[in-house]
Amino acid sequence: MEQEQKENLKITFIGKYEIEYYEKMVKLINDYKLNDTFSHIGYLNKKNIYKNCDAIILPSFYEGFANVLLEAMYYGKLILVSLQAEQNNVIKNNYNGFLFDANSPESQKNSIIEALKLNKKDIYQMCYINRKTVLENYSIDKISAHWKDLYN
Repeated sequence: MEQEQKENLKITFIGKYEIEYYEKMVKLINDYKLNDTFSHIGYLNKKNIYKNCDAIILPSFYEGFANVLLEAMYYGKLILVSLQAEQNNVIKNNYNGFLFDANSPESQKNSIIEALKLNKKDIYQMCYINRKTVLENYSIDKISAHWKDLYN
């Protein structure tokens, strides 16, 4: 990773995660000398999280359909999500976000680097697609109609 990319990148771990995963991430952070780049703050108000970030990384090994993914998309954020979270029906790699293998720190690193290489126009386009996708396909009205159809 280029020095300029390191200086511009700030990653905050938010919430709860498995200790084994956390220990692996800390080792990588130390190995790549990224200690000033990463922090952990626990839980925050959701609106504050989305207002104060540029991207969301969802490194889950299992997730089901993640609300955090739709929330981040609604707020027009860049998305990096693991293949294991089974969100590839919503996120298409290099189209509206990035997919990576949660079992591979190298894959995660490569996704972050690819996101950092994007120019502002490409970032805007991906984020626009994300917000549009949520508004068109996952609004309360659409989801309610789906559930109503399912039970009628």
